[in-house]
Amino acid sequence: MTLKADLHMHTTSSDGTFTPTELVNHAKKRNIDIIAITDHDTVEGIDEAIESAKTVNIKVIPGIELSTTYNGENIHIIGYFKGYGYKDNSLITFLEELKEKRLTRAMKIVDNMKTIHNIHISFEDIMKNSDGVIARPHIAREILKVRPDLKWDEIFYKFLGDGCPAYIPSVKVPLEEAIALLKKYDALVSLAHPTIIRKTPVKKFIEFNFDAMEAIYPENKFGETGRFISICNEHNLLVTAGSDFHGNLGQDTMHHDIGTVSLEGIHLENFLEALDLNL
Repeated sequence: MTLKADLHMHTTSSDGTFTPTELVNHAKKRNIDIIAITDHDTVEGIDEAIESAKTVNIKVIPGIELSTTYNGENIHIIGYFKGYGYKDNSLITFLEELKEKRLTRAMKIVDNMKTIHNIHISFEDIMKNSDGVIARPHIAREILKVRPDLKWDEIFYKFLGDGCPAYIPSVKVPLEEAIALLKKYDALVSLAHPTIIRKTPVKKFIEFNFDAMEAIYPENKFGETGRFISICNEHNLLVTAGSDFHGNLGQDTMHHDIGTVSLEGIHLENFLEALDLNL
């Protein structure tokens, strides 16, 4: 049997709409054998997912997605933990500090939506509907409640995207610092969705201490998957693949369903070997 892995997805612990248990069950329905929980700036959903996966025969790899900054651009990286480094108290403390900063950011965006756009949303409701880290999708869902005439993408284009008047940039860690942080806790580090990087040639990131690149991604443009895999082969990087699943977003939009892309064959074998996993 050919194993299939989806190594990029989010739960209600960050900005996904599926609980860790719901996500595991959905992955089973989608015939995925291995998943990685990669919530933004938090590891809170991992243990629930691991426990739930035992009943459906799915392997859960502990992971995290961090927002970093390089060359004036938001660069996302994913860490895949080899062991229990994600439980380290010093890492948890660092992530809790990021969480508090995201909270302050969200409060400012809510206030800006009111003063700049005359759109009144409840910060208390955002808090109630968030199990963990607060991110822009939580705010967008509240905007839809008071402005159902808007479309999900329109909200980000007009209000919550980079450069919009109400937008407050998220707290980001410098790229090199974030890579070193994840490696400190025994994680393999992958450059997430290189297709969306605009200001820096992808090959520039070879200079950094990455272990892998998310070469297989649903939004890759024509020819990019092959090009990214070639870069990985040329520079001895692992290939990773992920749907970036967030669940049902506004207006019943399913964001890149689990298994839209998957890692299989030799690329998956190399990845599992690097994580010291023998399945």
